[in-house]
Amino acid sequence: MADRDLFETAPTGGLAALKRADASMPANDARPAPVSDLVCYDAETSDADVRHGQILQFGAVSADANFRPCAETQIRIRRLPYIVPAPEALSVTGFDPYDLDDPSLPTEFTAAQQIRKALAVPHGGTRIFLTFNGIRFDDEMIRTMLARNLLDPWVTSGRGNRRVDVLSLLQVVNAGEPGAIAVPLDLSTGKLSFRLGAVATANAIDIVAHDAMGDSRATLDLAHLIHTRCRWAWDVVLACGNADLVERQLRAASTGSIVWAFSHFGEADLAPCLPICADGGRRWILADLRHAPSAIPSSLDDLGPLSFGRSTPLKVMRAAAAPVIIPGHEIARFGASVTDDLMANAQAWRDATATRERITAAHQSHSYTDRTDPTSEERLYDGFYGNQDKQAVSRFIAAASWDERSRIAFQDPRLSDYAARLVLTNLPPGTELDARLDQLSARCASALARPFAGKDSRWMTIDAAIDTADARWIQWASEAFPALGLSPPAGVRP
Repeated sequence: MADRDLFETAPTGGLAALKRADASMPANDARPAPVSDLVCYDAETSDADVRHGQILQFGAVSADANFRPCAETQIRIRRLPYIVPAPEALSVTGFDPYDLDDPSLPTEFTAAQQIRKALAVPHGGTRIFLTFNGIRFDDEMIRTMLARNLLDPWVTSGRGNRRVDVLSLLQVVNAGEPGAIAVPLDLSTGKLSFRLGAVATANAIDIVAHDAMGDSRATLDLAHLIHTRCRWAWDVVLACGNADLVERQLRAASTGSIVWAFSHFGEADLAPCLPICADGGRRWILADLRHAPSAIPSSLDDLGPLSFGRSTPLKVMRAAAAPVIIPGHEIARFGASVTDDLMANAQAWRDATATRERITAAHQSHSYTDRTDPTSEERLYDGFYGNQDKQAVSRFIAAASWDERSRIAFQDPRLSDYAARLVLTNLPPGTELDARLDQLSARCASALARPFAGKDSRWMTIDAAIDTADARWIQWASEAFPALGLSPPAGVRP
């Protein structure tokens, strides 16, 4: 959908009409549809970079619609040769750097196909995908991994599937029905701790923290507990777990009703909003009705300072990122209500045509990424592949050998890069490629050189990691990246 002002068809009739529109707006536009099953999953990774990091361990629990576990998938993955694991990440997971290169572990190419199979929706069915703080992290890591291995990265979206971030679900419960689920106090900060390990322990849920399988099981149990005790919250969040349903709610609200956008940055916030405009990437701009249109400057070049933050007059909502919209009949749980002042502000925004036009124009020209010379992974959302490339991908996946794969050409530079990396890092020793070796190396040279870049790079490098590395990590790095000429610490052995 192109950028446009969403008030073109708004009803007339002043405050009374707006109140009627808000009162009549469907709770979440659609009741949660029946699903065939659920899959709860978690990933432990080399670092927090969702585009250049790597999944080192994946765990998933499949369950029926009643949360009864049916099957489990657990995979450890061999490190890619151009991935530098962050020492802090290994400290959290307890992984030994030497274990990451164990030749008995599956390659990422093999593991990606196993993970794709574990997540694939049964034919004709729909599925709920559960993560804990995973919409912006685990899902993006999985999408990067699948794309890097020439597989469909959108396995968890579309076709009526729902994505539920159990962390967001927990925060909704804590704000709307405090005490229904125990959320412990972090004594070191004096604030509530929403960490999975702490919440699981407080609710007598078994957990092996920072283990992909252990976190997946605990997340499923926590979701089941919330579903049992706070069904209202489950239904609210589930109704926002599909981009099409979210967009339907936002389009309905463009006729004048209020969207109650829930967020949690340190503490819960329920913002009464009106949709202003949207772009083709399902990114919406909403006006926060706690601010008057006069909060928008007459000269508007950059939406960033006005839209990113708790107290800003504009909100950015990505329909595909499972945002939480609280239906009007549930807002009293959060201490909110529709007041005359609020509706007067809504009318003021409707009347502020010039302001909305400035916002729409700024949204059209605003870049939500800050990239120069983007890597193939950073171009994940830069469009779909053409039909010729799709056919080449199918041949690549089905090929009987890496020599055969090395002969398959692609038009999209992202695929050329990924395929070259796969061939060069998976070729059996002694394979002769002749002139093709130079061609393949040229196509992926920048990716293979990432470990040796400076510490100010956008990805984890040896220089960036060395400052926080312990002696064992440095010993491992001196052997894994001998070209660096690192001096191994004395007395450290694999």
